[in-house]
Amino acid sequence: MLHPLDGLDLTEIYKPRKWKMYEVEIGGVEYNHLCDCDIVGREEDLGLKVCGASSPMALDWFDKKNSVDGLLFYDTEQVAMGLDSVYGVMLSGPLLKEWRGHSVGAIVLMITKGVHEGKFTVCIEER
Repeated sequence: MLHPLDGLDLTEIYKPRKWKMYEVEIGGVEYNHLCDCDIVGREEDLGLKVCGASSPMALDWFDKKNSVDGLLFYDTEQVAMGLDSVYGVMLSGPLLKEWRGHSVGAIVLMITKGVHEGKFTVCIEER
């Protein structure tokens, strides 16, 4: 039997956000502020579940709610950003303080893009 998400055009039921990307040096001041919850809150405070589009969490959510509202698909978002790969999410949460011109409450995803060069990529929702 097919799963309810199988065969659905995800672009019809999920709209990716617009993002701005920044590189931060691992161990640098900005990195430390981001990781110490000084600038970024906890994922639980987003009001969204961050998961992959075909993850068990997403599939279970859709089974129960027949909707993807309340989910943030980190893989779909990264594809929409134009990235050539999907990277692991190291940190996600709401922006607690204005940072680089982004307003409080914007969604932040710190991904492993650049880790081999000693950096992480910080993706911030453009509002």
